Amino acid sequence: MRAILWGFVACVLLAAAPAWADSATDPVQHAMQAEDYVKAIALADQALNQPGLPDDDVLRLHYARGIAYLMTGKPQQALDDLDFAVQNSASETPEEKRGYAVIHFFRGLAYQMLDRQIEAIADFKIAVANDPQEAGYYGALGDSYYAREDYDSAIAAYDEAIRLKPDFVEAYTNRGECFQAKKEGIKALADYNEALRLKPDFAMALNDRATIYIEQGKPADALADLDKAAKIEPKMAIIYLNRAYAYRLLHQWEDALADLNKALSLVDNPKGQQIIRQQIADTQAEQAKSSP
Repeated sequence: MRAILWGFVACVLLAAAPAWADSATDPVQHAMQAEDYVKAIALADQALNQPGLPDDDVLRLHYARGIAYLMTGKPQQALDDLDFAVQNSASETPEEKRGYAVIHFFRGLAYQMLDRQIEAIADFKIAVANDPQEAGYYGALGDSYYAREDYDSAIAAYDEAIRLKPDFVEAYTNRGECFQAKKEGIKALADYNEALRLKPDFAMALNDRATIYIEQGKPADALADLDKAAKIEPKMAIIYLNRAYAYRLLHQWEDALADLNKALSLVDNPKGQQIIRQQIADTQAEQAKSSP
Protein backbone atom coordinates (compact mmCIF):
# COMPACT_ATOMS: atom_id res chain seq x y z
CA MET A 1 0.00 0.00 0.00
CA ARG A 2 1.28 3.40 -0.86
CA ALA A 3 0.42 6.64 0.87
CA ILE A 4 -2.90 7.82 -0.41
CA LEU A 5 -2.81 11.46 0.48
CA TRP A 6 -0.60 13.43 -1.87
CA GLY A 7 -3.55 14.92 -3.75
CA PHE A 8 -5.01 15.84 -0.38
CA VAL A 9 -1.65 17.34 0.61
CA ALA A 10 -1.82 19.76 -2.32
CA CYS A 11 -5.26 20.90 -1.19
CA VAL A 12 -4.03 21.40 2.37
CA LEU A 13 -1.06 23.41 1.12
CA LEU A 14 -3.30 25.81 -0.75
CA ALA A 15 -5.80 26.06 2.06
CA ALA A 16 -3.12 26.56 4.68
CA ALA A 17 -1.03 29.08 2.74
CA PRO A 18 -2.80 32.21 4.08
CA ALA A 19 -2.18 30.97 7.62
CA TRP A 20 1.57 31.26 7.29
CA ALA A 21 2.04 33.92 4.62
CA ASP A 22 1.92 37.59 5.57
CA SER A 23 0.90 38.78 2.12
CA ALA A 24 0.33 37.68 -1.45
CA THR A 25 3.80 39.01 -2.30
CA ASP A 26 5.64 36.71 0.11
CA PRO A 27 8.24 34.98 -2.11
CA VAL A 28 8.18 31.77 -0.08
CA GLN A 29 4.42 31.55 -0.47
CA HIS A 30 4.72 32.12 -4.21
CA ALA A 31 7.29 29.34 -4.53
CA MET A 32 5.13 26.95 -2.50
CA GLN A 33 2.03 27.68 -4.53
CA ALA A 34 4.04 27.20 -7.72
CA GLU A 35 5.20 23.83 -6.32
CA ASP A 36 8.81 24.98 -6.65
CA TYR A 37 9.83 23.50 -3.33
CA VAL A 38 13.58 23.70 -3.89
CA LYS A 39 13.25 27.44 -4.42
CA ALA A 40 10.99 27.70 -1.37
CA ILE A 41 13.67 26.05 0.79
CA ALA A 42 16.34 28.43 -0.49
CA LEU A 43 14.13 31.46 0.10
CA ALA A 44 13.22 30.29 3.59
CA ASP A 45 16.89 29.72 4.39
CA GLN A 46 17.65 33.25 3.26
CA ALA A 47 14.79 34.77 5.23
CA LEU A 48 15.64 32.87 8.43
CA ASN A 49 19.18 34.25 8.31
CA GLN A 50 17.85 37.79 8.59
CA PRO A 51 18.20 39.24 12.11
CA GLY A 52 15.26 40.60 14.04
CA LEU A 53 12.48 38.56 12.42
CA PRO A 54 9.19 38.59 14.37
CA ASP A 55 8.44 35.30 16.09
CA ASP A 56 5.36 34.71 13.91
CA ASP A 57 7.44 35.03 10.76
CA VAL A 58 10.05 32.61 12.10
CA LEU A 59 7.27 30.10 12.84
CA ARG A 60 5.73 30.47 9.39
CA LEU A 61 9.06 30.06 7.65
CA HIS A 62 9.94 26.89 9.57
CA TYR A 63 6.49 25.51 8.79
CA ALA A 64 6.80 26.30 5.09
CA ARG A 65 10.34 24.95 4.83
CA GLY A 66 9.33 21.77 6.64
CA ILE A 67 6.58 21.10 4.13
CA ALA A 68 8.94 21.91 1.24
CA TYR A 69 11.46 19.40 2.58
CA LEU A 70 8.68 16.82 2.86
CA MET A 71 7.55 17.42 -0.70
CA THR A 72 11.12 17.00 -1.98
CA GLY A 73 11.51 13.64 -0.26
CA LYS A 74 13.58 14.80 2.72
CA PRO A 75 11.51 13.76 5.73
CA GLN A 76 14.33 13.96 8.26
CA GLN A 77 15.01 17.61 7.45
CA ALA A 78 11.26 18.21 7.46
CA LEU A 79 11.02 16.89 11.02
CA ASP A 80 13.43 19.51 12.36
CA ASP A 81 11.28 22.34 11.01
CA LEU A 82 7.94 20.76 11.84
CA ASP A 83 9.08 20.01 15.40
CA PHE A 84 9.80 23.73 15.76
CA ALA A 85 6.35 24.57 14.33
CA VAL A 86 4.59 22.16 16.72
CA GLN A 87 6.45 23.52 19.75
CA ASN A 88 5.70 27.14 18.92
CA SER A 89 2.10 26.96 17.69
CA ALA A 90 -1.00 27.83 19.67
CA SER A 91 -4.10 25.64 19.67
CA GLU A 92 -6.75 27.60 21.53
CA THR A 93 -9.15 29.12 18.98
CA PRO A 94 -10.93 27.05 16.31
CA GLU A 95 -8.68 28.54 13.62
CA GLU A 96 -5.56 27.78 15.67
CA LYS A 97 -6.75 24.22 16.22
CA ARG A 98 -7.14 23.70 12.46
CA GLY A 99 -3.67 25.06 11.84
CA TYR A 100 -2.24 22.91 14.63
CA ALA A 101 -3.90 19.86 13.06
CA VAL A 102 -2.27 20.61 9.71
CA ILE A 103 1.20 20.84 11.27
CA HIS A 104 0.75 17.50 13.04
CA PHE A 105 -0.58 15.98 9.81
CA PHE A 106 2.54 16.98 7.89
CA ARG A 107 4.82 15.83 10.69
CA GLY A 108 2.93 12.54 10.70
CA LEU A 109 3.62 12.18 6.99
CA ALA A 110 7.33 12.75 7.65
CA TYR A 111 7.31 10.02 10.30
CA GLN A 112 5.37 7.80 7.90
CA MET A 113 7.98 8.27 5.17
CA LEU A 114 10.66 7.25 7.70
CA ASP A 115 8.60 4.18 8.68
CA ARG A 116 8.27 5.53 12.21
CA GLN A 117 4.64 4.51 12.31
CA ILE A 118 3.98 4.76 16.05
CA GLU A 119 5.02 8.42 16.01
CA ALA A 120 3.03 8.98 12.82
CA ILE A 121 -0.08 7.52 14.43
CA ALA A 122 0.35 9.80 17.45
CA ASP A 123 0.53 12.87 15.19
CA PHE A 124 -2.44 11.84 13.06
CA LYS A 125 -4.49 11.30 16.23
CA ILE A 126 -3.65 14.83 17.35
CA ALA A 127 -4.67 16.12 13.92
CA VAL A 128 -7.99 14.26 14.19
CA ALA A 129 -8.58 15.57 17.73
CA ASN A 130 -8.08 19.17 16.60
CA ASP A 131 -9.98 18.90 13.31
CA PRO A 132 -12.25 15.83 13.45
CA GLN A 133 -14.10 16.67 10.23
CA GLU A 134 -11.09 16.25 7.89
CA ALA A 135 -11.31 12.90 6.12
CA GLY A 136 -7.69 13.00 4.96
CA TYR A 137 -6.39 12.78 8.50
CA TYR A 138 -8.26 9.53 9.05
CA GLY A 139 -6.92 8.25 5.74
CA ALA A 140 -3.35 8.92 6.84
CA LEU A 141 -4.05 7.27 10.19
CA GLY A 142 -5.33 4.20 8.35
CA ASP A 143 -2.18 4.05 6.25
CA SER A 144 0.06 3.91 9.30
CA TYR A 145 -2.08 1.26 10.98
CA TYR A 146 -1.89 -0.76 7.77
CA ALA A 147 1.90 -0.45 7.72
CA ARG A 148 1.91 -1.99 11.21
CA GLU A 149 -0.43 -4.77 10.01
CA ASP A 150 -3.09 -3.56 12.44
CA TYR A 151 -5.80 -4.11 9.87
CA ASP A 152 -8.80 -3.73 12.16
CA SER A 153 -7.64 -0.29 13.34
CA ALA A 154 -6.86 0.67 9.75
CA ILE A 155 -10.35 -0.36 8.65
CA ALA A 156 -11.90 1.71 11.45
CA ALA A 157 -9.91 4.75 10.32
CA TYR A 158 -10.89 4.26 6.68
CA ASP A 159 -14.52 3.80 7.75
CA GLU A 160 -14.44 7.25 9.31
CA ALA A 161 -12.68 8.75 6.29
CA ILE A 162 -15.38 7.35 4.01
CA ARG A 163 -18.16 8.52 6.34
CA LEU A 164 -16.80 12.05 6.11
CA LYS A 165 -16.02 11.85 2.39
CA PRO A 166 -18.15 9.22 0.65
CA ASP A 167 -16.25 9.64 -2.64
CA PHE A 168 -12.82 9.06 -1.05
CA VAL A 169 -11.60 6.65 -3.72
CA GLU A 170 -8.22 5.90 -2.16
CA ALA A 171 -9.81 5.06 1.19
CA TYR A 172 -12.04 2.45 -0.47
CA THR A 173 -9.04 0.93 -2.23
CA ASN A 174 -6.89 0.83 0.89
CA ARG A 175 -9.71 -0.53 3.03
CA GLY A 176 -10.10 -3.23 0.40
CA GLU A 177 -6.42 -4.08 0.81
CA CYS A 178 -7.01 -4.44 4.56
CA PHE A 179 -9.92 -6.81 3.96
CA GLN A 180 -7.82 -8.76 1.48
CA ALA A 181 -5.00 -9.07 4.03
CA LYS A 182 -7.61 -10.46 6.46
CA LYS A 183 -8.68 -13.03 3.81
CA GLU A 184 -12.07 -11.32 3.43
CA GLY A 185 -12.11 -11.32 -0.36
CA ILE A 186 -15.79 -10.54 -0.81
CA LYS A 187 -15.51 -7.34 1.22
CA ALA A 188 -12.28 -6.43 -0.56
CA LEU A 189 -13.87 -6.91 -3.97
CA ALA A 190 -16.82 -4.73 -2.94
CA ASP A 191 -14.46 -1.90 -1.97
CA TYR A 192 -12.45 -2.19 -5.20
CA ASN A 193 -15.67 -2.16 -7.20
CA GLU A 194 -16.85 0.97 -5.41
CA ALA A 195 -13.52 2.69 -5.97
CA LEU A 196 -13.76 1.90 -9.68
CA ARG A 197 -17.37 3.04 -9.84
CA LEU A 198 -16.20 6.39 -8.50
CA LYS A 199 -13.02 6.50 -10.60
CA PRO A 200 -12.95 3.95 -13.45
CA ASP A 201 -9.38 4.83 -14.44
CA PHE A 202 -7.84 4.33 -10.98
CA ALA A 203 -4.95 2.00 -11.80
CA MET A 204 -4.31 0.83 -8.23
CA ALA A 205 -7.91 -0.29 -7.77
CA LEU A 206 -7.76 -2.14 -11.11
CA ASN A 207 -4.55 -3.83 -10.01
CA ASP A 208 -5.98 -4.76 -6.62
CA ARG A 209 -9.23 -6.12 -8.07
CA ALA A 210 -7.16 -8.23 -10.45
CA THR A 211 -5.44 -9.87 -7.49
CA ILE A 212 -8.85 -10.89 -6.15
CA TYR A 213 -9.72 -12.38 -9.53
CA ILE A 214 -6.44 -14.30 -9.46
CA GLU A 215 -7.29 -15.62 -5.99
CA GLN A 216 -10.68 -16.67 -7.35
CA GLY A 217 -9.07 -18.57 -10.23
CA LYS A 218 -10.18 -16.05 -12.87
CA PRO A 219 -6.94 -15.09 -14.65
CA ALA A 220 -8.75 -13.88 -17.78
CA ASP A 221 -10.74 -11.37 -15.72
CA ALA A 222 -7.54 -10.34 -13.98
CA LEU A 223 -5.84 -9.73 -17.33
CA ALA A 224 -8.66 -7.44 -18.45
CA ASP A 225 -8.13 -5.21 -15.39
CA LEU A 226 -4.35 -5.35 -15.58
CA ASP A 227 -4.29 -4.44 -19.27
CA LYS A 228 -6.30 -1.32 -18.44
CA ALA A 229 -4.10 -0.52 -15.45
CA ALA A 230 -0.89 -0.83 -17.50
CA LYS A 231 -2.21 1.65 -20.06
CA ILE A 232 -3.05 4.13 -17.30
CA GLU A 233 0.15 3.68 -15.25
CA PRO A 234 2.77 2.18 -17.58
CA LYS A 235 5.58 2.61 -15.03
CA MET A 236 3.95 0.81 -12.09
CA ALA A 237 5.97 -2.38 -11.65
CA ILE A 238 3.40 -4.20 -9.50
CA ILE A 239 0.95 -4.23 -12.41
CA TYR A 240 3.40 -6.13 -14.61
CA LEU A 241 4.25 -8.54 -11.81
CA ASN A 242 0.60 -9.37 -11.28
CA ARG A 243 -0.09 -9.63 -14.99
CA ALA A 244 2.89 -11.98 -15.33
CA TYR A 245 1.36 -14.19 -12.65
CA ALA A 246 -1.96 -14.25 -14.50
CA TYR A 247 -0.15 -15.20 -17.72
CA ARG A 248 1.65 -17.99 -15.87
CA LEU A 249 -1.69 -19.40 -14.73
CA LEU A 250 -2.75 -19.47 -18.40
CA HIS A 251 0.62 -21.00 -19.45
CA GLN A 252 1.37 -17.94 -21.61
CA TRP A 253 5.05 -18.12 -20.80
CA GLU A 254 6.46 -15.60 -23.25
CA ASP A 255 3.94 -12.96 -22.19
CA ALA A 256 4.75 -13.66 -18.55
CA LEU A 257 8.49 -13.35 -19.16
CA ALA A 258 8.02 -10.11 -21.07
CA ASP A 259 6.09 -8.61 -18.14
CA LEU A 260 8.63 -9.82 -15.60
CA ASN A 261 11.45 -8.24 -17.56
CA LYS A 262 9.42 -5.03 -17.84
CA ALA A 263 8.90 -5.01 -14.08
CA LEU A 264 12.62 -5.63 -13.58
CA SER A 265 13.43 -2.55 -15.65
CA LEU A 266 11.18 -0.43 -13.43
CA VAL A 267 12.54 -1.56 -10.05
CA ASP A 268 15.76 -0.03 -8.72
CA ASN A 269 15.73 -1.75 -5.33
CA PRO A 270 18.34 -4.56 -5.27
CA LYS A 271 16.18 -6.82 -3.11
CA GLY A 272 13.21 -6.29 -5.41
CA GLN A 273 15.35 -7.01 -8.44
CA GLN A 274 16.55 -10.25 -6.86
CA ILE A 275 12.97 -11.38 -6.24
CA ILE A 276 11.96 -10.62 -9.83
CA ARG A 277 14.99 -12.45 -11.24
CA GLN A 278 13.96 -15.49 -9.22
CA GLN A 279 10.45 -15.23 -10.66
CA ILE A 280 11.94 -15.11 -14.14
CA ALA A 281 13.96 -18.25 -13.41
CA ASP A 282 10.88 -20.00 -11.98
CA THR A 283 8.83 -19.08 -15.02
CA GLN A 284 11.51 -20.35 -17.39
CA ALA A 285 11.60 -23.61 -15.44
CA GLU A 286 7.83 -23.96 -15.66
CA GLN A 287 7.97 -23.22 -19.37
CA ALA A 288 10.62 -25.94 -19.89
CA LYS A 289 8.55 -28.49 -17.98
CA SER A 290 5.44 -27.73 -20.04
CA SER A 291 7.24 -28.10 -23.35
CA PRO A 292 6.58 -31.41 -25.15
